[in-house]
Amino acid sequence: MLRYLRKPFTYIIKFFRNVVNSLIKLYYLNLVFNFFGLKKEKEYCFVKKSSDFPHVKLGSDFDIYILNNSLVTNDLHDYLINRRIVNFEINQFSDTKLHLNLVANKTLILKLDFYISSLNSPIILKNKNLLIDTVKSSEKIVFRFLGKNFYLNFPLIIFDSLIRYIEFCMYPNKSHHINKVKKLDYKQKSDLEKLLSEYTNLNLKI
Repeated sequence: MLRYLRKPFTYIIKFFRNVVNSLIKLYYLNLVFNFFGLKKEKEYCFVKKSSDFPHVKLGSDFDIYILNNSLVTNDLHDYLINRRIVNFEINQFSDTKLHLNLVANKTLILKLDFYISSLNSPIILKNKNLLIDTVKSSEKIVFRFLGKNFYLNFPLIIFDSLIRYIEFCMYPNKSHHINKVKKLDYKQKSDLEKLLSEYTNLNLKI
């Protein structure tokens, strides 16, 4: 009898765990959006915004360009430490890349991938200022989440297209990036070609 009850009971536990984790995800997203929304200077830039933003899936990751790692290791670290029910870990892989994982119930809820000061891809990039220029030229975009307005920095469309095209050239299986680039109009494609020439060793092939 217990054997037959165990399976549906396991499903019920899994269902409620997913519900709890989904609620925690909303709480974490609210914290992240609030922290970056309060930054007045152009210190960061969210890149490669997904089509489901801001309602991303459990376990999703954000790619964020930053000018200085102290924004994460000091400011964001202290901000999260002072909030309740926040479990996180920071892993620095190099001088130019670190991850911040937001976890709960032994589950990865959200991952923030930070790229610092410059991008390391010598085969593709010939101008190391791409990250800095993307951040400094970014613009604040307003969006609604949990009934509130948030303002975050995102790249200008031409820099967004450049980043997506580079990503596609590095990882051809990520076809959603090239599909986005293909939607550019004639002038935007012409501008993209100029940026490709300025920052990379790539040619536009779409």
